[in-house]
Amino acid sequence: MSSIIRPKNVAVIGLTTALKIQEKGGYHVTIIAETFPTDPKTIKYTSLWAGAHHVTHAGEDEKQMAIDRETFDVMWELSAPGGAAEHCFSRIPQADYCLDGRDECLDWMPDVTLLSIIDFPNL
Repeated sequence: MSSIIRPKNVAVIGLTTALKIQEKGGYHVTIIAETFPTDPKTIKYTSLWAGAHHVTHAGEDEKQMAIDRETFDVMWELSAPGGAAEHCFSRIPQADYCLDGRDECLDWMPDVTLLSIIDFPNL
């Protein structure tokens, strides 16, 4: 007998998680949603135009960081050129400027360029 999971109003990460749980077996997953992509635009549903943005706020939480990394890896693979879900994702370059020493997840993000404070003489 399988366990039942019913996530409500999931977005990209929630849907990806639900699908991965179902793929592993032993669970029956039913997504419950109030709004759908075909419904008129509303603040209750923004996924199509707000976009999903993968960031981590795990800090020192190693378990959360591992979950965040696995989530990123799955979405990166799905978004690969020629991939099964390439059309569902946009790979967009991003620049982050952190003066507080944070460098979480930089070791596993693709094409990272670290800059020195020397690169910003007016700061």
